[in-house]
Amino acid sequence: MKNSIKEKNKKIKIVWTGFFWRIFFLILAVFLFYFFRIGWKVFNLEKLIHQEISSEENNNQKESTLIQAAKNIFKPDQKIIRGYERGRINILLLGMGGEGHSGKNLTDTIMLLSVNPQTHQTAFLSIPRDLLVYMKKEKITTKINAVYAYGIQNQKKTPAESLLPLKEIISDITGQEIDYYLALDFEGFEKIIADIGGVDVEVTDDIYDDRYPGPNFSYETFKLSKGFQHLDSQTALKYCRVRHISGGDFGRAARQQQVIASVKNKIFSTKTLLDIPKVEKIINDLGEHLKTDLKFEEIPAFISLAESANVYQASNKVLDAWSNDSLLASTHVSLGGVMAYALIPRSKNYSQIRELSKNIFDLKVIERKKEEIAKESSFVAILSPPFKNISRIDAVFDHWGYSKSKTATDKELYQLCTEKTFLMALSEKSQLFTLSDLADKIQAELLTDEKTRIAFREKFPNADLVVCLSENDADYFQSSLENESAESEELKNQSIIDQNGKVLFN
Repeated sequence: MKNSIKEKNKKIKIVWTGFFWRIFFLILAVFLFYFFRIGWKVFNLEKLIHQEISSEENNNQKESTLIQAAKNIFKPDQKIIRGYERGRINILLLGMGGEGHSGKNLTDTIMLLSVNPQTHQTAFLSIPRDLLVYMKKEKITTKINAVYAYGIQNQKKTPAESLLPLKEIISDITGQEIDYYLALDFEGFEKIIADIGGVDVEVTDDIYDDRYPGPNFSYETFKLSKGFQHLDSQTALKYCRVRHISGGDFGRAARQQQVIASVKNKIFSTKTLLDIPKVEKIINDLGEHLKTDLKFEEIPAFISLAESANVYQASNKVLDAWSNDSLLASTHVSLGGVMAYALIPRSKNYSQIRELSKNIFDLKVIERKKEEIAKESSFVAILSPPFKNISRIDAVFDHWGYSKSKTATDKELYQLCTEKTFLMALSEKSQLFTLSDLADKIQAELLTDEKTRIAFREKFPNADLVVCLSENDADYFQSSLENESAESEELKNQSIIDQNGKVLFN
């Protein structure tokens, strides 16, 4: 009797053991099926989104296998990512209208995302679309948002060829090597937001814009209440694009940074990652709307980098024109015979922007420098060529925070100036930080001629140093608008694309 019971229990145990093994292998089979399916999707994704594959790279790509893809996904090595060795990976994020939108190739969102792969520190630097830039190879001046469009529409280049000058210009402006770019159109943005079920943001102020771009070149009203909001895909796009409100384009850049942080958090949530159909949908939509120079073998490591990036304690900076520490100034210029609103560096060069970009993980470095300049408390005299707009020149130096003793246009004294802008110390006090800072901003030489110093001391007895502006530099500084009210809304809305679909330039 006991033996029969033991035999029966043994058979039951065998049956259940077999059952559990079947379940285990079934689960394993399902996992492997979806794993290799996702691996295959990633493998194909690279073919769709990668923009710069030479013939040599293409041959190397063929050597990549699905097994290698699986290996990379299981154990991504961030060291293969460009920029890892120098401790800073710089990714250029671009947003453009795409098909069905006016100015479909204008990169109205331009953002440099920097990540420290060791500490996971993250920083966003938004560059406004109206920044005036010079394209060296083409020898033309236009707005930065039109650089890519110029290649596509004026020169009939490929997307990859058209994005290369933009990368080079951003690198020149920031002083940073650009490791990758990611370009996404509006439709792709909406689809990704829809795929993850919308985003959650905190709206800091009530939004009301009755001139938001609508279909067929019309306008519609967009409004959103202050507070925590859950945004669907269409509302999220409007939230990122709205500009006829307080803060204008600069406030828009800050909102874009906010949405990117929310999207990153949502995509890398456990809920999303375990939802295989949702992951497939995201990959499919990226394949249709994302363009990048990211290579196949880098994708798993890049995903790992994105997951570890600390976007919620990120350093967020927007290059703007009217905040207390703004590095840009507003101006009105002629492009292709059409007057337009534009932004230019206050310092006549990119030195301040490069300094900001260099220290964006530790902005206290810049603050300490400002404190040292304030301690020196140097009085600066400015000598301008005759017949210049002194008040506009004054406004530039006022914004920089220097203590000015006098700004003058003395024709006789100006004869002592040279063709190039120069600086000269008039007092014996220590003012190394002020001299260095001014020399960087206005690209000035330090002059030490004693006869010239005596003449300037007689004219400016209370000044610690004098700036003698060249004709060209005086013209540059007086081109800056004195205040925000001087900006023309009509010129702000002037398209950089003419009626023939060509980019306006000089």
